[in-house]
Amino acid sequence: MDSDYILVGRISGAHGLKGLVSVHSYAENHDLFGKGSNLYIKQKDCFEFEFFESLNFSVKKNSSLIVALKGIEGRDQAEILRGRDVYVKKSNLPEPEDDSFYWHDLIGMTVFDLEAGDLGKVKNIMRTGSSDILEVKTETGEVLVPFLKNVIVSVSIKDNIIKVNLPEGLLDL
Repeated sequence: MDSDYILVGRISGAHGLKGLVSVHSYAENHDLFGKGSNLYIKQKDCFEFEFFESLNFSVKKNSSLIVALKGIEGRDQAEILRGRDVYVKKSNLPEPEDDSFYWHDLIGMTVFDLEAGDLGKVKNIMRTGSSDILEVKTETGEVLVPFLKNVIVSVSIKDNIIKVNLPEGLLDL
């Protein structure tokens, strides 16, 4: 996948008859889907993108959005997009606030536990109902680290390190 793009959602299907699409958003900031936004929809079974301009969006519930895309004018056209991933260019993301970061900034960072030392590198981040989880690739496998205030000591994008204080017994699982 091209590292200039970041995944922000997945189209779950058509909404109504006028070409609107339902999108499950992975983005915390739904403004990425706002009027005039450039959205790149990955074509099925290949790594090419189709460009669409967002005409408007509304929040359906939680992280579900209804999005109008320029050029999609009927239910049949919208239904063709079902199951496709939606991306934006990283260069179009707003600068994160101080002491903030994007998930994609964490991928590849070293995770260092205050007691156990170097654990490995962040391979993936999973969103669950209660907290986000860092999937850390270690020398012996993987460890899942909850992204919670009482576990994450610090995140330094500049130094490429996440310091953690793992709960007792987590590494034994």
